[in-house]
Amino acid sequence: MTEHVIPDYIAGAIGGASGLVLGHPFDTTKVQLQTQHHGSQYKGLVDAVKNISHQSLNKGFFRGMSYPLFSYGIVNSIFFGVYGNSLKWLDRHESNKKSSYLNIYLAGCIGGAAQLVALVPVDLVKVVLQSQIPHDTSGM
Repeated sequence: MTEHVIPDYIAGAIGGASGLVLGHPFDTTKVQLQTQHHGSQYKGLVDAVKNISHQSLNKGFFRGMSYPLFSYGIVNSIFFGVYGNSLKWLDRHESNKKSSYLNIYLAGCIGGAAQLVALVPVDLVKVVLQSQIPHDTSGM
């Protein structure tokens, strides 16, 4: 039974890391817009993107990504693994080959709750680092 669950963990790790690399610049821009201080506000989305792009990549769009990059694989691996195991456990008495929508929903809830233990501290560190990008008020 364990050999059938390993692909769930591997898929979660690869998917988590890939999603982070592709989505992190958008997330950084969102955090910058959400955490701007009074007196040094961005004029809009384009202004925020221009300011972030003037930083080097690791201090700009990809600031705060290293910790989540190493952690999101684990976080998503936890979700996929717990989801797969939970679904198998919930379906253990079902004669149907397809899982019911209720079992899929419950397995998703269990997997989502399990990943929070690792996800919350990782997201906190990520957002704090992303919000520390200096805002150039000189008018670029």
